[in-house]
Amino acid sequence: MKQIKHEIENTYGEFSKKTGLPRTYCDTSILNRFTYYLDHFLAENLKECSQMLDKERKHNEMMSKLEDIHEEAAATADLVERNGDENRYYR
Repeated sequence: MKQIKHEIENTYGEFSKKTGLPRTYCDTSILNRFTYYLDHFLAENLKECSQMLDKERKHNEMMSKLEDIHEEAAATADLVERNGDENRYYR
């Protein structure tokens, strides 16, 4: 088990040394995004890829929060509408 951990650490070290990127980017999905940015001329180097990824993550986070707010507003509107219909009979 120690041997495997040692090999993994060496691989991370080689990755960081060759790319100049921190090991947090040693992930297939992240590297695929970098390849996409480079192939589609959205970034010219790894630093720009890193910045694009950060912007994309922040955008996705914001969109997720907006979706949550939208769902809460819709649920509240449904609740208000149902309560309004129920209260109509008591007036």
